[in-house]
Amino acid sequence: MTPLYGQGWVVHVLGWTLLHFCWQGAAVAGLLWCVLGLMGGRASALRYGASCGALLLMVAAPVVTFWELAVEARRAALHGTLPVVEWVITVVPGGAGAGHWMERFAGELDRATPFVPWIWMAGVMVFLLRLNVGLVLARQMRTVGTVPVEGEWAGRFEELKTRFGVRRVVRLLQTARVEAPAVIGWLRPVVLMPAGCLTRLSTAQVEALLVHELAHIRRHDYLVNVLQSVAEAVLFYHPAVWWVSKQMRLERECRCDALAVEAGGDALGYARALSFLETRRAFLQEVTLGANGGVLTMRIKRLLGVRERSVASQGAAFALLAAVIVLPGGYWATTARAERNTAHVVLAQAGSEAAPAPYQRWVDQDVLWIIAPEEKAAFLSLKSDEERDHFIEQFWSRREAAQSGAKAEHYRRIAYANAHFATSQPGYLSDRGHLYIVMGRPESIDSHPAGAAPYEVWRYGGKDYAFVDGCACGDYRLKTFAGKPLAAVAQKPKVQMARFEPQTAQTPQRISGGVMAGQLISRVDPVYPAEAKSQRIEGTVVLRAVISKEGTIENLQVVSGPKELMGSSIDAVKQWTYKPYLLNGEPTEVDTTITVNYTLGDTASGAPGKESVRLPAVKSVPSSVMAGQLVSHPPPVYPPEAKAKGIQGAVVLRALITREGKVKGVELMSMPSDLDRSAIDAVLQWVYKPYLLNGEPTEVQTTITVNYTLADEHATVTEPKYIGNGVSSPILVHMAGPHYSEEAKKANISGDVLLSLTVDRNGDATHVRVVRGIGYGLDEKAIEAVKQYKFKPAMQDGKPVDVALNIQVDFKIF
Repeated sequence: MTPLYGQGWVVHVLGWTLLHFCWQGAAVAGLLWCVLGLMGGRASALRYGASCGALLLMVAAPVVTFWELAVEARRAALHGTLPVVEWVITVVPGGAGAGHWMERFAGELDRATPFVPWIWMAGVMVFLLRLNVGLVLARQMRTVGTVPVEGEWAGRFEELKTRFGVRRVVRLLQTARVEAPAVIGWLRPVVLMPAGCLTRLSTAQVEALLVHELAHIRRHDYLVNVLQSVAEAVLFYHPAVWWVSKQMRLERECRCDALAVEAGGDALGYARALSFLETRRAFLQEVTLGANGGVLTMRIKRLLGVRERSVASQGAAFALLAAVIVLPGGYWATTARAERNTAHVVLAQAGSEAAPAPYQRWVDQDVLWIIAPEEKAAFLSLKSDEERDHFIEQFWSRREAAQSGAKAEHYRRIAYANAHFATSQPGYLSDRGHLYIVMGRPESIDSHPAGAAPYEVWRYGGKDYAFVDGCACGDYRLKTFAGKPLAAVAQKPKVQMARFEPQTAQTPQRISGGVMAGQLISRVDPVYPAEAKSQRIEGTVVLRAVISKEGTIENLQVVSGPKELMGSSIDAVKQWTYKPYLLNGEPTEVDTTITVNYTLGDTASGAPGKESVRLPAVKSVPSSVMAGQLVSHPPPVYPPEAKAKGIQGAVVLRALITREGKVKGVELMSMPSDLDRSAIDAVLQWVYKPYLLNGEPTEVQTTITVNYTLADEHATVTEPKYIGNGVSSPILVHMAGPHYSEEAKKANISGDVLLSLTVDRNGDATHVRVVRGIGYGLDEKAIEAVKQYKFKPAMQDGKPVDVALNIQVDFKIF
């Protein structure tokens, strides 16, 4: 189960609670069946007690389960282990097989849980309505067609009340609407006697029947019966609940029979009275609200000591009872043993009290590499869950205060380590995972996968950390650090990185180039060097820039590019100015990358080529976001020529939207013929609310899809939906592994590309765009791979719909 602690978490947890009760209710019913089978037909009081206990267990089980799942969801949210809102797929070249069928089944159940509570509530309402109707009919039975019993039997009834210890006011009524004595009401109960019963039975038999009903009143059975009916309504969907409830009513009647015989002493006479009532039942319609229970034949056999035919032998009951006890115990023992073998738990000091498992996992796995020794000692000394929750909250608050998003970044690093560095142990326990979790992404990776002992050198802040795969099995071990040469270290030293040191306020904030492009105020275009043009040198220059709090370029370094083009790029970019980047409302230094592309025109025709320098694109914003910014959007007109030819389809446009919210330029991406002009003419008239970045209007680009359908004879703008609120997740059924570009292989580049896309109604990946790229041709390779993906479409109200997704494609060269 994947609990959601936020909007809708109650529905999700309630759904899983109802599903868990399916096996819980069956287990309780099986236990009761065993207990009743071992008791036989004796000890009606014990049998009734066992039945009541079973029903109480059934009522308590969902309450306890809901509480535990809710607490688990809260702790998961507190510890940072909740899934992100977006659906992210990590793709490893070569792919992985489908999960076990049980995992897939569990996933289908998890997706169904939001619907379970609504179906359950509808059923509860129906059964509660049924119960209310029954209570109304019972009230009518005590007021309509009834005659008070007077004379000799009225006096004897009062004597029986006194002798049996009933001190409340109880009326004795006679009616033709019941065929067996019944009690109705709790605060002001009445006893209904069938017409003719007082004259056709002997005095002793009538007294025994009256004592039976008085026993119900003394034991408050009417109230118990109503509460029992409420439990049936709430847990209506489980057959085991109805069986246990039936057993409870059966044993209740048998217990009152036993009390009646104890008071009168004539079991045979009382059995004949019940036999008389059973004869009448053959000719009279059964009343569903009678207190007699409707099991007269079985009750007569019990009174006369006739051995009942058992549903199962005592041997079978013993075997099932042993299975009910042993199998869960064996499961729990196996689970505990498996957890001990795989959890890699670092034990606390001898004699100290261990924290509960979720908290122990948090300190020994989640924050293993960043918690200080004194923090760990303080955490392990805590005694209550409330104290531990408060400690964890303060733990992350201290780090969030120093670095915004520290918690989310930490768990992202753990996930990355587990996905990329796992061998025979989880990735977070490997040396590379350890270093990555503490230090983050390396500045550079010098990878040498060939040879008898592959190795990598990671660089952080001018220091090199070397990892050697001595077994050529992917298990890279740290062999050198802090600039020491590989040959100087014989054994693995202890890595001194136990404490998490967040970035200080003086460290430039790392911001993507796409975001900073939207902050650009003024720029000087680079000049294509004459020498490079004469030699027909093209390429991309990637610069790493530090932008000051005032928005000026403070530091500029070349990351890659042809050397003939580097000087031109630096001369131009160092003159650029940006709007100050705001972090928590304050200007801050920014570390970003700037990409400048140099291209020469085609000279194949003999005409002189036209050179160009392409600067970074403006910020791209998802179409679903910009759709919410629309102020005015005149609909496109369906071209008559296209209608006459039966042309329909979708026109996909890329639009540039100014700081004022006007559409400045439109570029066609795909379209059917004869529809493009209509779409462009309409979109150029659209007006948006200005897109704000750090509180300032900024120029953005987005995609717009215009659909033309002959069925409606008009064009519509369709935006993909988001998962949630009745929209299910699409299911990936086929994926293609991405291929490395030659450029990335030569440069030993690793990283991940984040793509946005739309999964259409046919399950195809469309409108695939780069949200965060790494260049070197890997962005294009990621797009090529994702376009080959095939999905089971997302559904809403039983129909396939377009849905927006983000997918992360990972590239690793080692």
